Amino acid sequence: MVNEKILYIVTISFAFTWLPVQLFGSKAEAYSLIRLVGVPFIIISILSEYKSYSVVIKNKYIQFFLISILVGMGAGLILGQLSSTILINIFPNVLALLFYARKMNIYQIKKIIIILLFGSLSVCILVIMAYHGVINPVVNTEAQITNLGILFKRTWGGLSSSHIGPWVFLLVSFSTINSLLRIKYLILNLFILSIAYLASIYSAQRSLIFCIILSVILCSLLFSIRIKGLGHYRAKKKYFRNFLTTILAIVIAGNAIYFATHQSFMVLKYRIEKTFIEEDYYGGEQRLIIWKYFLEDLTKNPKFFGSDDVIMEEKVGTGTHILIGEAYYYGGILLLISSILIIISSTRGLIERIKKLDSPIEVEIIFALTATLIASIVYFLVMPGLFSRLFYIIIGIIQGQMYREIPLKKSGSNRNGVLA
Repeated sequence: MVNEKILYIVTISFAFTWLPVQLFGSKAEAYSLIRLVGVPFIIISILSEYKSYSVVIKNKYIQFFLISILVGMGAGLILGQLSSTILINIFPNVLALLFYARKMNIYQIKKIIIILLFGSLSVCILVIMAYHGVINPVVNTEAQITNLGILFKRTWGGLSSSHIGPWVFLLVSFSTINSLLRIKYLILNLFILSIAYLASIYSAQRSLIFCIILSVILCSLLFSIRIKGLGHYRAKKKYFRNFLTTILAIVIAGNAIYFATHQSFMVLKYRIEKTFIEEDYYGGEQRLIIWKYFLEDLTKNPKFFGSDDVIMEEKVGTGTHILIGEAYYYGGILLLISSILIIISSTRGLIERIKKLDSPIEVEIIFALTATLIASIVYFLVMPGLFSRLFYIIIGIIQGQMYREIPLKKSGSNRNGVLA
């Protein structure tokens, strides 16, 4: 059994980890709710609920991932090739993976998702507030675009720019699926989606906006596939109407935000247009150079233990800026392989679960997790993600569900036309 109090306390600490910095300023930058609350409570959980971790330890993908960190990063640290900061930063993520990979029923998972959704919403609101000067974050970037005569302004609300993605994708995916399943919540979900769109525009991240669109498309595809499986004609008609209404409303809301934030959108538009023209701001050409260097280094000079990416930075002008690149340089070839395997395993596990969904609550949760995971994977093809907290939580939940043995209450049937 999982101690639910500890479960929710840890989840809250991950969802609102930014609180100390925003309350106490840059002097609290070294602290976070994850370090102050999350990590201690996970350790308490491991000591007091060790039996609940038995299934986690038996998971071969998690086993390989843990071994690759111990061997790759550990050896790199001992040999003096890797900074201890890397291990310190990844430690909470490893604990989160173990903590959330335990057996939990779908109702516990839904409560976790709801807490994380509030965290996602807070991340987006932070970015919006920082952009309008309501708060003064630690990181806030401004520059001048002289040839256009407009202010180049973007912000991440004091958060790591690459960590924002999965939070926004979860918010967008769940709101979209919830609207498709329950049309009565459409207005509320459109409001939430609008906040997510605003945050993405103000951060001016090209990969973020593209993957938000991907999240909506994935949710729509999953929902349309589910509709086809219904045997009841009236149910098909009802959900098809929901589908058209929701997609149309999302498109209208997106266009309304575009016109309302036209000047701010110009920065994002400028960056999209310059993607394959200039190398500045990690443009498309720069990303291709990173990938090319990484693949050549992997094939010609394989690293078995972790090391810093200083040589890459000297030759290319930037360090590794992609998830699998981080895994390779910081943990060697073992961590690279184990990271790829656990991601593939999680994606395949979700696809298998989609085929066996029993209840309406499962449909909502699994669809949202699927869209979030796939969007995050695409996002991390061009963004760093080895230290992204939410990504490990999602992977952990999925790994735990792959070996689920807890029966669920069946509250609907596809054959009878009950989808949610």
